[in-house]
Amino acid sequence: MADVIRFDDFEVNLRSRELRKKGVPVSLQEQPFRILEILVAATGNVVTREELAAALWPAGTFVEFDRGLNTAINKLRVALGDSAEDPRFIETVGRRGYRFIGARRLPAWGKFVPAVAALAIVIGATAYFEKTPKTTSIHSIAVLPLTNLSKNQEQEFFADGMTDQLITDLAKIRGLGVISHQSVMRFKSSHASLKQIAGELGVDALVEGSVVRNGSRVRVTAQLLDGRTDRHLWASDYDGEIGDVLSLQGELARDIAAQIGSKLGNEPSRSQINSEAYLLYLRGRYEWNKVPPNFGPAMAFFEQAIKDDPKFALAYAGLADCYATRAGWNTQHLPTDDQTARSLANKALQIDPHLSEAYTTLASLDRFTYDYVTSESNFRRAIAANPNYIIAHQWYSLLLTRLGRPDEAIREGRIAVQIDPLSWYANGTLAVALEFGGRTREAIERRQVLMRLYPDDAEQHFKLFWLFHAIGREDEAVKEFSRGLKSDGFAALAANIDKQYPSVGVSGVIRLYLADPVISKDEARWAKARAYAFLRDRERTVANLEESFSRNEGAIPYINVNREFDFVRDDPRFQAIIRKMKLTSR
Repeated sequence: MADVIRFDDFEVNLRSRELRKKGVPVSLQEQPFRILEILVAATGNVVTREELAAALWPAGTFVEFDRGLNTAINKLRVALGDSAEDPRFIETVGRRGYRFIGARRLPAWGKFVPAVAALAIVIGATAYFEKTPKTTSIHSIAVLPLTNLSKNQEQEFFADGMTDQLITDLAKIRGLGVISHQSVMRFKSSHASLKQIAGELGVDALVEGSVVRNGSRVRVTAQLLDGRTDRHLWASDYDGEIGDVLSLQGELARDIAAQIGSKLGNEPSRSQINSEAYLLYLRGRYEWNKVPPNFGPAMAFFEQAIKDDPKFALAYAGLADCYATRAGWNTQHLPTDDQTARSLANKALQIDPHLSEAYTTLASLDRFTYDYVTSESNFRRAIAANPNYIIAHQWYSLLLTRLGRPDEAIREGRIAVQIDPLSWYANGTLAVALEFGGRTREAIERRQVLMRLYPDDAEQHFKLFWLFHAIGREDEAVKEFSRGLKSDGFAALAANIDKQYPSVGVSGVIRLYLADPVISKDEARWAKARAYAFLRDRERTVANLEESFSRNEGAIPYINVNREFDFVRDDPRFQAIIRKMKLTSR
């Protein structure tokens, strides 16, 4: 059979495994693609469901055959814009199987080939799968965003919430690496192949599926695939009333755990949670997970969930997260927010003493009140409760960096990146740990990863400036500095720096930067302190560090591990900052 098959407005490339419509790629996963390949090869002839099963699933694979095949056929029809009721391409033939009825452009010699080719594909696929091992070792997994097939797009929160909860459930399996929310959400509506996605996330297996909510009914379809081979391992559908959604979610998570030879960790009985409160909680998390978080609606949903179910620990934890983090997003907040967050987190732990989210919130609050011993204890409890809770690893790494424990900080940062490999936060956390741990070249590599993932993030250019300067690569450092200024809207200053650098050197570049009236007025005091430290201006360095501390700027916790400030370390004002932050003098 030819490598490229054309029918109607479609083109099927069997070598690259791509489907295109009028030259535009159409997202189609490997299973539906195989079905299309088989049916097109047998144009006009019926391919039975049994033959398709032999091609799609190896002998001994556990799968609910009817549902799995129906799901794959439905996906194929969606990709082709076809329907079972009025088929243009894929016709259902009684209960026997399916037939491709589209008009193909075949070479004259190929009229007798299709049926033979289809048989060869089926036989070849069957032989291949019979040689494939029937058991697969899975140590890491990613749950791709469940597709919202509900007619109402406002139900997007429900699909995303179901995805997030399934991630949370599977993360409780000991020894299983589960990719976190932020990284998988980058693949929402992605056209990348499953094998490509698995490669980018570095996982053995993928879970994908869909959610349909119609009135009081919910239907979830899920399948487990080997990300290394794109081999289908298991599939199932789950139907129920919206009031049973918690039991349905639990059943799905347990079934996936069973397929990989594990079981879920201990959890409170889901039957005790009010289903309406749970839906409100999902809506709250949906709003909080946005960047930036949509705090107002998120808090309103969490508060209503607590009213509907005063014993719902996750709702208290979600509301605590809002109070604890909104100040960091320059959102309207109150001086009592930290106290409120602490009270809510403690309430959550009274209800569920194994809630990682609540321990993490408490640990963060302790970190900012300089109670480092209690903070570390709570971070350890959070990680013990859920080793895959990404935020606990990130924030614990930042605490360890602050305390001058670089090896431990790097370890936690690497765990964070393993859980959330495409996350800005996780990669940035590891870069901080590497930089202040003296591993400059590795920090540069991590910042460059961030630049590839988030090319519009100007801050990374400035970070790279300091790192390149630290190892004497001044030309590269100044190029990054100039790029950062251009991205930040200082094109004229960047052009002047490019022009002046050959004659004034890096010190001259820093002076040009500090002389700009806008930067002089508005730049973060931590950044100015670093610039004046570069120039060995003792007075201005310390003055800006004092102001950075009074403003509670995000980088000031690293004052004690930044070697650029060693030349002012003996200044009483510097030592006063160290004492106020309860850090140990070096």
